[in-house]
Amino acid sequence: MELTNEQIKYISSLAKLNLNEEEINIYKSQLSNILGYVNQLSEINTVDVNETINSLDFDYVLREDVVEDWNENEKKETLGLAPKLDGGQIMVRKIL
Repeated sequence: MELTNEQIKYISSLAKLNLNEEEINIYKSQLSNILGYVNQLSEINTVDVNETINSLDFDYVLREDVVEDWNENEKKETLGLAPKLDGGQIMVRKIL
Protein backbone atom coordinates (compact mmCIF):
# COMPACT_ATOMS: atom_id res chain seq x y z
CA MET A 1 0.00 0.00 0.00
CA GLU A 2 1.57 3.25 -1.13
CA LEU A 3 0.86 6.27 1.08
CA THR A 4 0.60 9.78 -0.33
CA ASN A 5 2.53 12.82 0.88
CA GLU A 6 -0.73 14.24 2.22
CA GLN A 7 -1.31 11.12 4.33
CA ILE A 8 2.23 11.31 5.73
CA LYS A 9 1.74 15.00 6.55
CA TYR A 10 -1.53 14.16 8.31
CA ILE A 11 0.08 11.33 10.31
CA SER A 12 3.01 13.55 11.23
CA SER A 13 0.63 16.29 12.41
CA LEU A 14 -1.12 13.75 14.67
CA ALA A 15 2.29 12.85 16.11
CA LYS A 16 3.16 16.56 16.42
CA LEU A 17 6.14 16.18 14.09
CA ASN A 18 7.35 18.87 11.71
CA LEU A 19 8.83 16.97 8.78
CA ASN A 20 10.69 18.45 5.85
CA GLU A 21 10.22 17.08 2.31
CA GLU A 22 13.17 14.69 2.59
CA GLU A 23 11.82 13.22 5.84
CA ILE A 24 8.34 12.94 4.33
CA ASN A 25 9.75 10.85 1.48
CA ILE A 26 11.71 8.64 3.90
CA TYR A 27 8.69 8.01 6.15
CA LYS A 28 6.44 7.56 3.14
CA SER A 29 8.62 4.70 1.94
CA GLN A 30 9.06 3.14 5.39
CA LEU A 31 5.40 3.32 6.40
CA SER A 32 4.26 2.04 3.01
CA ASN A 33 6.56 -0.98 3.44
CA ILE A 34 5.24 -1.64 6.93
CA LEU A 35 1.63 -1.48 5.76
CA GLY A 36 2.53 -3.84 2.91
CA TYR A 37 3.82 -6.40 5.42
CA VAL A 38 0.70 -6.01 7.56
CA ASN A 39 -1.41 -6.54 4.45
CA GLN A 40 0.48 -9.78 3.75
CA LEU A 41 -0.31 -10.97 7.29
CA SER A 42 -4.01 -10.36 6.76
CA GLU A 43 -3.95 -12.89 3.92
CA ILE A 44 -2.86 -15.76 6.21
CA ASN A 45 -5.57 -18.32 6.95
CA THR A 46 -5.94 -18.49 10.75
CA VAL A 47 -9.30 -20.25 10.91
CA ASP A 48 -7.95 -23.36 12.67
CA VAL A 49 -5.42 -21.53 14.86
CA ASN A 50 -6.32 -21.30 18.54
CA GLU A 51 -6.06 -17.95 20.25
CA THR A 52 -3.19 -17.55 22.67
CA ILE A 53 -2.34 -14.97 25.28
CA ASN A 54 1.23 -16.20 25.66
CA SER A 55 3.53 -18.78 24.14
CA LEU A 56 4.01 -20.74 27.37
CA ASP A 57 1.86 -23.74 28.16
CA PHE A 58 0.66 -23.10 31.71
CA ASP A 59 -2.43 -21.89 33.50
CA TYR A 60 -2.47 -18.64 35.37
CA VAL A 61 -2.99 -18.95 39.07
CA LEU A 62 -5.02 -15.99 40.24
CA ARG A 63 -6.23 -15.23 43.70
CA GLU A 64 -9.47 -13.50 44.52
CA ASP A 65 -9.20 -9.85 45.46
CA VAL A 66 -10.13 -9.37 49.09
CA VAL A 67 -10.70 -5.92 50.57
CA GLU A 68 -9.37 -5.66 54.10
CA ASP A 69 -10.19 -2.68 56.26
CA TRP A 70 -7.34 -1.05 58.16
CA ASN A 71 -7.64 -0.52 61.86
CA GLU A 72 -7.69 3.05 63.18
CA ASN A 73 -4.01 3.03 64.17
CA GLU A 74 -2.94 2.00 60.64
CA LYS A 75 -5.12 4.72 59.12
CA LYS A 76 -3.78 7.44 61.43
CA GLU A 77 -0.18 6.35 60.90
CA THR A 78 -0.51 6.32 57.11
CA LEU A 79 -2.40 9.61 56.90
CA GLY A 80 0.23 11.13 59.20
CA LEU A 81 2.84 10.47 56.49
CA ALA A 82 0.90 12.44 53.85
CA PRO A 83 2.24 15.92 53.05
CA LYS A 84 -1.27 17.41 52.77
CA LEU A 85 -4.75 16.26 53.79
CA ASP A 86 -8.23 17.47 52.95
CA GLY A 87 -11.15 15.88 54.77
CA GLY A 88 -9.30 12.64 55.42
CA GLN A 89 -8.15 12.42 51.80
CA ILE A 90 -4.51 12.63 50.72
CA MET A 91 -3.97 15.63 48.45
CA VAL A 92 -1.49 15.36 45.57
CA ARG A 93 -0.31 17.78 42.88
CA LYS A 94 -2.06 17.87 39.53
CA ILE A 95 -0.36 15.72 36.95
CA LEU A 96 -2.14 16.95 33.85
